[in-house]
Amino acid sequence: SLIMVDYFWQGITQLDAETANGAILDMVEWEKNYFDYYEDTTMVETAAIAENYWRYHTIIRKNPTVRMIKEYIAQGYPVIAPFYGKAIGNPNYSGDGPLYHMMVIKGYKGDKFITNDPGTKRGADYMYDAEHLLSVIHDWNGGDVQNGEPYILILEPRG
Repeated sequence: SLIMVDYFWQGITQLDAETANGAILDMVEWEKNYFDYYEDTTMVETAAIAENYWRYHTIIRKNPTVRMIKEYIAQGYPVIAPFYGKAIGNPNYSGDGPLYHMMVIKGYKGDKFITNDPGTKRGADYMYDAEHLLSVIHDWNGGDVQNGEPYILILEPRG
C-alpha cells in the first residue's frame, strides 16, 4: 500500500509486476535493517517507513469516520488503512482472508469506497460498503487484530 501511494504521488499510474516486486524487496530489506523484521507493521511503524524511507510527512488519524475518509479523498489524498482481513468479506482472498492487511482507499461512489488492494490479483478498483469497511479497520495489536485500534494513514507529498 505504501508503494502504491508513493507511486501515486510520483504521478506513476501503472506499476508492472517486476517493478512492484523490486520495490517490495528493496523496502523489505530496508525494514529488516531499520526494525530487524518486516512483517505485520503497526500503523505507527508503517508511518515510520513512509517518513524515514521516502521522507513523507504522515498523518495518523484514530477512529476515522466515513466522512473523514471521504474528505481526505476529496482533497486528493489516498488513504491507507489496516484491516482485520478475516472479516472484510472479499471473495477474492484465498481461504478466509488474511489476519492483518493494509489497502488503499482511493475513492468513493455513494455509500461505497473504491480501493486498491495489493492482496489479490483482482484488487484494483474493488468496492466495499463504506460502513462495513470502516467496521473492519483495525491495527495489528500484537496479533489480536480484531481488537486493534482503528487508524488511517495519510502521506503528504514531498515539497
